[in-house]
Amino acid sequence: MSPHLFRSAAATSIAVRAPGSVDIIPAVLGHGSPRTAERYYNLAGSLEASRAHSAMLDALQRDLRQSTVEADVQKRGSGRGRRRASP
Repeated sequence: MSPHLFRSAAATSIAVRAPGSVDIIPAVLGHGSPRTAERYYNLAGSLEASRAHSAMLDALQRDLRQSTVEADVQKRGSGRGRRRASP
């Protein structure tokens, strides 16, 4: 890992795990501008949003699979999917 990549990973970790401490990021990176810290803070927010979105999609897929299994079980229990007479 190059020094540049190491510092970038450290800055990202600080922004993700300790967002209240982003003011130390310029020192970690060797930059004087707080805009650099802001960039990593925004990146951390994007990472967190991406993780939350992925978790939501995983939960929806699990629910869909479970619903499909339950529907298949119901069909088998009601005569293997035969149509019922309409009232």
